Amino acid sequence: MALLLATGMLSTAGQVQAELAPPWYVGVNGGRTTMDASLDVTSGSLDLLFEPEDEGDTLGLEFGYSFDPDWFVSVEFQRVDADDTEIDNLFLTLNYRWPLGDAAAVYAGAIVGQSELSWQQAPIAVLNEEPESESLLWGLQAGASIDAGRRWRFSLRYQFLAPEHRTKLRPASGRGDFTHEQFHQLNAGVQFRF
Repeated sequence: MALLLATGMLSTAGQVQAELAPPWYVGVNGGRTTMDASLDVTSGSLDLLFEPEDEGDTLGLEFGYSFDPDWFVSVEFQRVDADDTEIDNLFLTLNYRWPLGDAAAVYAGAIVGQSELSWQQAPIAVLNEEPESESLLWGLQAGASIDAGRRWRFSLRYQFLAPEHRTKLRPASGRGDFTHEQFHQLNAGVQFRF
């Protein structure tokens, strides 16, 4: 009986601490992105100057709000830096959290936003169009977090992002499209709650 009472008191104390945690937060995260980067030649032949990168480093900044211990929303700006391209993602996430004790939790969420790709070095001498591409962005994420007191939270997450950046390649020797899509990201981050 005493054990049940003590367990109930600890559970209630954990819920009170979670409810007292400040709802707003800012965070920074970083990690690695891999993507489908492919060339589709529709006619003739295309001789690329180099093989475009299909992975890069990721750095992100986020601002969010926790409605309650379960639901939270965030706005995030993220840059993916590959050797030949820079990709800027701005998106909104809506997430649900499942607690694993007083300090740890796992969560999953949906992502929607905008993505912009800029070629830093073109894979062919003439692109015949602007070296930027904009795309609608959607995706899913899943992660785990652990609290360090009321103010700090550390997280590790996987994100699947699905923009579609298509660059038309139109040199005299042929026609084709270069596509960047289906990003897979693994990021670690820290948040400060206020």
